[in-house]
Amino acid sequence: GIWDGDGFAAFQKLVLQSPKVDACMSREIQTFIANLNENYAERETEGSFTTINEFLSYGNLTYYSLQEFESFLIQQCNATEEYRDTLVAPIVRAIYDQPMNLTSFAGEVSLLAIFTPAMWAANGNSQLPKQMFIKSNSLVHLNTKIDTVSWNGEKFTLTYNGTSTHTSDYLVLAAPIEKVDIEFENVTFTQSITYRNFVHCYVTHVQAQGMNPEYFGLPAGSEVPDSVLTTPNSQLPFTIASISM
Repeated sequence: GIWDGDGFAAFQKLVLQSPKVDACMSREIQTFIANLNENYAERETEGSFTTINEFLSYGNLTYYSLQEFESFLIQQCNATEEYRDTLVAPIVRAIYDQPMNLTSFAGEVSLLAIFTPAMWAANGNSQLPKQMFIKSNSLVHLNTKIDTVSWNGEKFTLTYNGTSTHTSDYLVLAAPIEKVDIEFENVTFTQSITYRNFVHCYVTHVQAQGMNPEYFGLPAGSEVPDSVLTTPNSQLPFTIASISM
């Protein structure tokens, strides 16, 4: 069910009333998936990228990063405000907890959750990085904070846990540099670093043993959906709620 702030929205009726928009949305998602696959294929052929813009150039993903998702839906599919708020925004909120002015890239990624089959790793998705570590035959230090990174002209030296060190020919920093709290010694970056402001986003997913209809202002004994998503007008203290299995 979809809670719009006043009650549960009749979203099935809205879907049936908007076949052209539905068809357009499906086509746009398929085009986005094709562009993603092209991006993967081109990067496999061309090798690594050095900038975000270079990454986006493969598969024409730049197109999705230059416009807001809401504008994209209006211009490409003529989606009404009711359609956007009731059928699209709840999915975006459940994935990113973002308003509809997020980039089209992020918006399209959100909708992949309903337009593509759900996939997961056996025994939990946490197995994926664990198996990648194993296959890499690498020495992995989890929960280890790097204190300093220094360069002697030939190799990097990483100091961690106060006194422990490790040397390496290459260093990949897979985290926002503004948040790592690492001291760099004799390290020259190829371009100036522009520090960015980050926003904390929280998707509040509540699991319950059951739904109380009176909580939603319904008479006792009324039927309540097993899963509840919310629109931007919702004042409920959660983004999504579901009954635990």
